[in-house]
Amino acid sequence: MNRLTLKNLNYLLVFLFGILVTFLNRNFRLDDALIYYRYIENFINGYGLVYNIGERFNAISSPLYIYVSLIASLITREVEVTQLILNSIFIISAGISLAYLFYYLNKPTLAFLSSMIFISSKYFYMTFGLESNLFVLLSVLCIVFYLKKNLWLLSVLSGLLILTRGEGLFLVLILWSIVYYEERKFSVIKYLFVIAVIVSANQIFNYIYYDSFMPHTL
Repeated sequence: MNRLTLKNLNYLLVFLFGILVTFLNRNFRLDDALIYYRYIENFINGYGLVYNIGERFNAISSPLYIYVSLIASLITREVEVTQLILNSIFIISAGISLAYLFYYLNKPTLAFLSSMIFISSKYFYMTFGLESNLFVLLSVLCIVFYLKKNLWLLSVLSGLLILTRGEGLFLVLILWSIVYYEERKFSVIKYLFVIAVIVSANQIFNYIYYDSFMPHTL
């Protein structure tokens, strides 16, 4: 069996295992995720992006995750099943991206082992309804596109990673410090500007809508 076939088989196994384990955990509910569910439910019912109707209090710790969830839920007009499907997509995509990363580094054994360990780990299914799997996906993609030297896409993904969870900033700082060290050019600033625009757009929205640049629960 050639390497390309093995790679495709790896991707297929990640996809099938992700679908299977998602189905087996379909009735799991995480308490913390109910905060997001309530924000989304109130929004699609016309009450705005609020937890308590009539009270604009920002307890959203992952802006990107809530925006993606809102778009999907506005289409389906449903919250819980939509969250299950979204997280299934995120965890499978993260597993495939992890495998791709190691195949790109010419480490097929690590590609198979890491992706299968990840896709079968109970922890990542116990966080369904939260942004954890989206965070893993974007983190891996940032590393992939750093290695591929696609700096424009890396800058966009870096901004989205920070919007997914604030601690994504640490990976962003590491990657862009390496980029600057390698490039030794001030042209790197234009990519950092892209990141700043993405993050700032959310902060401006927070100020306009919640009268505070940062979440009230920070």
